[in-house]
Amino acid sequence: MNGSAKAAMISENQADSVILQAEQLKSLLGTEVYQVWLIDEGGNKVRAGTFPP
Repeated sequence: MNGSAKAAMISENQADSVILQAEQLKSLLGTEVYQVWLIDEGGNKVRAGTFPP
């Protein structure tokens, strides 16, 4: 896989946002999408959204 991604978390006015910039991701088939997951220091996973390529 040659793709790359960068993410930033922003906390403002008691609201948290994640900004993701991804490049050169593999094309997907049909209605497939990429998923974003956040993993905390304890290994707990939280789904942060989906996006098409």
